[in-house]
Amino acid sequence: MAHRLRRQKVSFASDYGTATPWQNVDIGKAPAKPTDPTADDYVFTEWCTDEELKKPCDFKTAFNTAKTLYAHWKCEVTFSTKHGIAPVKQTIEIGGTPTKPTDPSMRGYQFVVWCTDKALEKKYDFKTAISKNTTLYAKWKSDLKINDGNEGTAHYGSEYDFTLNCDFDQVYIPFELKIDGKTIDPDRYELSGTKNGTEVTLKKALVRSLAAGNHTIVFDTGIDDLGSVKGTFKVSTAPKTGDESDIGLWIAVGCLSAAAAAAIVVYLIRKKK
Repeated sequence: MAHRLRRQKVSFASDYGTATPWQNVDIGKAPAKPTDPTADDYVFTEWCTDEELKKPCDFKTAFNTAKTLYAHWKCEVTFSTKHGIAPVKQTIEIGGTPTKPTDPSMRGYQFVVWCTDKALEKKYDFKTAISKNTTLYAKWKSDLKINDGNEGTAHYGSEYDFTLNCDFDQVYIPFELKIDGKTIDPDRYELSGTKNGTEVTLKKALVRSLAAGNHTIVFDTGIDDLGSVKGTFKVSTAPKTGDESDIGLWIAVGCLSAAAAAAIVVYLIRKKK
């Protein structure tokens, strides 16, 4: 008569997520490592032989009696940011607190705070315990500031282009460009990139159409949180009919400035004949 091996039951207490079936294991042998359980709000890390979750099971050690293994779950904290490089996500104990990461950075923006909601209304305190998987959202503010000074005068000349240097680090297509509150058709200006940033060039036909007096130009960056760049200038009286003299055209504009918050200079470039 064949000898029957004695067996014992190994149970798995997962607490959260999917259940793990118990095993009948021969005495003197180790149980088979089951498929990791999953849960929406937690991250499974390991099976432990004690309820305090201090003794990991290596699934190589034989059991001689019935045993219950306990799932060790943790929380995952993810950092979401529209700009710059997002910090590496952290895995912490349930009820623990994440380590405050180095603030992300991005030219043209200032990092403000980490928030618990996408609307960026609820500030997160890194002393507050985390009880489930959590995403923290970076709140930013524009690094641009309004400078209302440096109003200049433009002497009207038909052979000049009107160029606005917005001092951004790449070419941005604006949602719209307005002069004195009126939206300018895209075919009346051009965008180009330089080592200093984006330039918006108003074509000479548009420059000629400007009346003598004060004008306001608003350039919408089309970028979230950056808003608009605003400048003011004054155009002198246009020359009389038939006046083809070379008249210099220089405009100093008070404008929203990127990173350095310096005043933006608006100027005209004379075209070669």
